[in-house]
Amino acid sequence: MKNKFFIISILIGSVFIFASLTFLYAFNKSRTIKPVSSLKDVMLTRPLGDVVKGENPVTQRFIYLAYIAGFLDAAQLEGAKTGTTSSFLKHCEGMTVAEISNKMAELYQENSQWKNEKPAYILISIIPQLRKIKSSVDKEK
Repeated sequence: MKNKFFIISILIGSVFIFASLTFLYAFNKSRTIKPVSSLKDVMLTRPLGDVVKGENPVTQRFIYLAYIAGFLDAAQLEGAKTGTTSSFLKHCEGMTVAEISNKMAELYQENSQWKNEKPAYILISIIPQLRKIKSSVDKEK
């Protein structure tokens, strides 16, 4: 009985790990932030078809909704000509998507007062400031 439970646990864990890696591959966590000066410099998110394949319809819709919401945030910020999107690229240059994602998760976990802030605000205002603080601390060492 214990062996069956162990084998089932391993199988479920393997499926979860495979699904997570597939999902993360689509968003390319190692993608590096860099300023762009023309369309040839733009690196877009990979197609999501293979990622959502096999996922239940609710998960598929959530993935699409999250991507579209982020895209609309960026489009509106760019449309408002605030310079915040290009400023974000400049201030976060060299960081990877994974680093920013980890930083955002830490920020939300450690600072409950920011849990109701819009993700775009966190990305364009808070993350670059945290990076600036970390850079100056690293330089002092």
